[in-house]
Amino acid sequence: MEDLRDTQVLVITHKAYENSLDRFQHDLDWSWKNYITYRKSKRRLIVIDEALDLVRSSQVKLEDLNYVLGVIPQDVKDKHPYAILAFETAKQTLEKIHEISKKSTGPDRDKILSGGSYQKPFSELNDLRGDLRNYRWDKILNESHDDHENTRIRERLDKIIHDLTELFLNWNYFSKKGKFNTLILLR
Repeated sequence: MEDLRDTQVLVITHKAYENSLDRFQHDLDWSWKNYITYRKSKRRLIVIDEALDLVRSSQVKLEDLNYVLGVIPQDVKDKHPYAILAFETAKQTLEKIHEISKKSTGPDRDKILSGGSYQKPFSELNDLRGDLRNYRWDKILNESHDDHENTRIRERLDKIIHDLTELFLNWNYFSKKGKFNTLILLR
């Protein structure tokens, strides 16, 4: 990393840029400081070797939250109480919105719900994601050995947890998407 600080021009991938910025935002990594530091001052130019995604979205439906809470083994829930609390909080929010929308006679409107970072769920949700990648979901849920099914389930769980993490880290809003009450993030 010392060589990095002595290099006048830095070329990194967009993904490395995003990852380091996210980790820096939560005091989890030092790489961002190395990316922007040239010797003892700020680097004047950082080149990212691919186009930036201008809009990224994450969304979580009540059905997604129920699915994850239903399949996570109890020992994993006990190991990650703040991550489970994050799921339960999001679930309660969507259930409350669902009850309100059932009583409403007017058209559903998008609503900003919250903004800002919740540090504890962020780190716990990432830890939970890591732990869940090690399970054989095909055996747990279907009592079978099917690599394709295992990958499909693992990727679904990973995406839901990733999206919930993004929702807790950034401004999010509620929207009715078809018949589904949904928490959404656009970034």
